[in-house]
Amino acid sequence: MTSTNWPRRTDPRGPILGLLLILAGFTVYRSLLLLCPQSHPIVYERQSADSPPNCHPDHGGRFGIGNRTFTELRLEGLEVLLSRGPKGWFRVNCDQNKQLRKVSISASAGNLSFYIYNTASEDSSATKRAIGGWYFEQDEIAKFLSVSGHLPLIDVGANLGLVALQAAMQRRQVVALEPINQNAIRLCRSVLDFGHAPLVQVIRNAVSSEEGNVTLAMASPAGRTRYEVTRTKTWGYEPTNAYAIHLDRLLEILPFKRAALKIDVESHEGHVLAGAEQLFQEVDIPLVWMEWIHVKNKPNYGGVFIIQFMRKLDMVPFNLMTGEQLSMDSFLQWPFSVLWKRATHD
Repeated sequence: MTSTNWPRRTDPRGPILGLLLILAGFTVYRSLLLLCPQSHPIVYERQSADSPPNCHPDHGGRFGIGNRTFTELRLEGLEVLLSRGPKGWFRVNCDQNKQLRKVSISASAGNLSFYIYNTASEDSSATKRAIGGWYFEQDEIAKFLSVSGHLPLIDVGANLGLVALQAAMQRRQVVALEPINQNAIRLCRSVLDFGHAPLVQVIRNAVSSEEGNVTLAMASPAGRTRYEVTRTKTWGYEPTNAYAIHLDRLLEILPFKRAALKIDVESHEGHVLAGAEQLFQEVDIPLVWMEWIHVKNKPNYGGVFIIQFMRKLDMVPFNLMTGEQLSMDSFLQWPFSVLWKRATHD
């Protein structure tokens, strides 16, 4: 009797079971995402509000969805841009579908790429200069990046990111705060599109001595990247609203315990320091670079207040470019910007 070797039948249950497992895994993944929707506030342990399952941070200040960590989410653009309101932190859409104008400029840290506004007439400050191949305070920024070494950076008044992005190019961690939405969007997109996502956290908030809603406006037409805090919506050009936080709020999310601090907020520098007492207590900040020209004469939170505040921290003022120590008694004659250095800093 002759035997015939018939081809074996494939058991259909194997592929079906595999497909069912894939579908089940996807369902679980989607359910976890629903527990942490993108618009849900990110609530931290020191706050009293409740947070959804698996959405609060661990003790390192990192938070995730399921088994995905804070850093991995940032790489996807979900955590690069955050903001804080009265109920906690929340994610802000980085508007990745919007077409933005890119410019590249040779800088001390290398070839600096970032996004600007479409035309010089739309923004006569940062955009106009960038189109011409330069940017304001090029030498000062290079000097600050040099003297601050490899310290992480807190950048208050980040604008389009000229300082923050160059610090990231040096492989430094950066937390950059910018209250104007269109500036923050451009900075966020620069972080994502030019390879800085693992290093830079953008915060869309104003920083002040009091928390709450503030109005900002331009002092002159088409200075779109230079806004000042104003008490009335009728003052200046292009008024816009922002939510102001104390700089101390960074302690809820700050990923480092030592940093250099840069403050450039168009005469509001003293207000920033007034809301940063706890930050200076808990974070080692040996260097502070701030604009001085707009703040020295202010009656409230001006030059006198800043000097008193910095003296308590054992900080000494220097001319950033020359390294010359400045006399406290002649603060009205100090240069455009000042570098404060802790007396015990090497």
